[in-house]
Amino acid sequence: FHVVCYEPIALSVTIGCIKTALSRSVSYSVGALSNVLNGAFNAAGITIGLSDVGEIDLSGSASIATADAALRSIVPVPYYSEGFGELRGQNAFLGNPTGADLQTLKLIADAAKLHAGASAGRYLWFFVPDDVPSRFSGVVPEIGDARGFVFKNFEGAIGGQTMADSYAILAHELGHALGLFHPDDDRIGNQLPNHLKASLGQPVTAEPATNTEPAINPTPRALDPKNVGLIMQRDPLNMMGYWPIFKEQTFLRKNQWDAVRAVASAI
Repeated sequence: FHVVCYEPIALSVTIGCIKTALSRSVSYSVGALSNVLNGAFNAAGITIGLSDVGEIDLSGSASIATADAALRSIVPVPYYSEGFGELRGQNAFLGNPTGADLQTLKLIADAAKLHAGASAGRYLWFFVPDDVPSRFSGVVPEIGDARGFVFKNFEGAIGGQTMADSYAILAHELGHALGLFHPDDDRIGNQLPNHLKASLGQPVTAEPATNTEPAINPTPRALDPKNVGLIMQRDPLNMMGYWPIFKEQTFLRKNQWDAVRAVASAI
């Protein structure tokens, strides 16, 4: 248990859906997303004020259409796309979330922000392709960036995910936007306690439910090879980790509270 005395921090976050020639409309619940975000960050003394700008239609922009099309790549090797199976040399959205792809995402997000007239400190965008599956569930261009994206709303997904999983991904991306790393990242600094750092890459064992966490079943889904026995860290239900059921990743550790507050307080 941790007993802390924190000065409350109020953080403004804008949510919206970017529609382009190759991305589609998404129906989402602002109230449900607000509950997920505040459920995660209230423990750190941070209250999320969510402002919805709705759908931002950029489909009439030729420059955005060109940029959007550039995010479609041929995946050269089998690759698992969460909830959508293996991609074997198929077209996929966001082939490589680095370099030019990230610059393209920034361009599209900044156009959406300008169109919406939004001015909040952090932005979360649904950007869901309607023509190809996405290799990745979501991304921020870099740690601490103001822009976060989710590329899936899991309609018709094969793993039993729901919109609640999309909201959990947005909470995960907001964590990145507020300075948090994945728990197995070499740059994590003091974001996890030492006993958890020492267990990185170790097999995750089955554990019963407690009064704060659901039961952990490390058996991966049949089409989920990236999670075979090694769920990224020995803290699998941490919000910043990779666990097959996103909505079960609900909490942050005390050191992560401090890290995220350091960024949020400066916004």
